[in-house]
Amino acid sequence: MKLVVFIILTLIPLSIYSDTTHFGSENCAQCHQKQYEYWKKTAHFNAENSLTDVQKKEAKCYSCHKPDSSDVGVSCESCHGDGKYYAKSYVMKDKELAKKLGLKSITKNSCSKCHNKYSLHGSEKDPKKESVCTK
Repeated sequence: MKLVVFIILTLIPLSIYSDTTHFGSENCAQCHQKQYEYWKKTAHFNAENSLTDVQKKEAKCYSCHKPDSSDVGVSCESCHGDGKYYAKSYVMKDKELAKKLGLKSITKNSCSKCHNKYSLHGSEKDPKKESVCTK
């Protein structure tokens, strides 16, 4: 009986705090190998490594350079949403179901969360505003 209580008290808190929706880019690669290989050659994949030592101490930098807890840089799920529920093959074959279960389409608006006038790599530079990103 003590063992059962110990297991329950140990596993419940772990399940509350674990990343239960993150699927991982390696898992996406099982069906999207071509996209995965392309992504590994991009600046998104290396976004975390592009930070300076000073920037690595700034939480605000990680909101764009490593928004996920499980992948390096900007992962598939950084843009497409957490994949645990939509990643199953029968779901991915039904676009509407996949969207209902969390798959996000890539739009200008979704990119502008990081690529904006406040970032060094933004698409809308505004010289009147101070850049959030500094080298």
